[in-house]
Amino acid sequence: MDLAEISYNIVNVVLKIRQGQIITLSSEIHNGYDLDNPLIEIPFLEEIALSIRKKKGFPVLDIASENLRKRSFIEINTDNFQLPIQYYEKWVSMSDIFIDFGWRSNPYFVQDIPNRYIQQFKKTVNDLWTQIQKQNKKIVLMGFPTEALAKFYNINYSTLKDNYFEALNCNYQNLKKSILILEGNLTKSDEWNIITEDRSLKFSFHENRAIGYYGDFNNSHLILPTGKLERKVNLESLNGIFYAETLYFENIVLNDVQVIFEKGQIHGVDFLNRQSANNTIQNLLLNHIDDCFLSIGMNPNLNNPIKYLLFDECIKKNTMLKLSINNKIISLGNIHANISQKDKDILSEV
Repeated sequence: MDLAEISYNIVNVVLKIRQGQIITLSSEIHNGYDLDNPLIEIPFLEEIALSIRKKKGFPVLDIASENLRKRSFIEINTDNFQLPIQYYEKWVSMSDIFIDFGWRSNPYFVQDIPNRYIQQFKKTVNDLWTQIQKQNKKIVLMGFPTEALAKFYNINYSTLKDNYFEALNCNYQNLKKSILILEGNLTKSDEWNIITEDRSLKFSFHENRAIGYYGDFNNSHLILPTGKLERKVNLESLNGIFYAETLYFENIVLNDVQVIFEKGQIHGVDFLNRQSANNTIQNLLLNHIDDCFLSIGMNPNLNNPIKYLLFDECIKKNTMLKLSINNKIISLGNIHANISQKDKDILSEV
């Protein structure tokens, strides 16, 4: 792992930083949960900052501490906590791009926010996001993994970190080319089959538009690591069986789940691995499905699931059905699936 090489790749190939741009780099000292390495984000932030300076851009370091944020929610009353909108207007106006290293870094933090602050917390995030869009600024969510994140998802931290940097250090030009080829192939037919082992699931797409995530900004934001293609499925067209090697729901990950679809709704759920049986997930799956998206991972530097959806959905050729049910998302994944049209597997070409 060469942080300088990865930082160069992100600054020059992905973000394409130009001379004179001001970049705000937000990071956090993780001193609120007795973690072994509270400064874990800082070395990567430093390398990104140096790469920006070498491009004659200007990095502004915005470093907070987890403990300060926790105390703010406890010791500052709700009236004083809410900032007038002009503060966000001025802050956003000072930079061209915002890079947030700590996004999703500690799921325990949100759980610790007192209920009386939850709505204010959401409003603060929304006000900032609104200003970024209104002023046509860009934001990059780095999703840097911490030990707290690994603990929350019950993943070995070294595995999580290694996958993170592997995914970041892909060839973004080749990634974009592969996703555009796949997108073109998916327009060649209206009827498709997903083959998972000896099961078959027929479906068609809701619309022609697909969204490729290959390192370019979608509207005003970019989430890293990246590398996938998503397209909305026509719900009523879902008929057959999908075998999920892995099922993801919040911080729960299950293996070997068979889902039976009839006319866009689920009529059966089988937990082929008895240890995976989960009544909560089974009951949720048997509710009405609101939306379904087909997601195909295309990052060539990721090969095996590690039970963290943000990375696993980018594994090359990982085929996922992302179901929206009662405002919750359940993702069904299979890295060995075939997507066929007239017995031709389009994933064999990418």
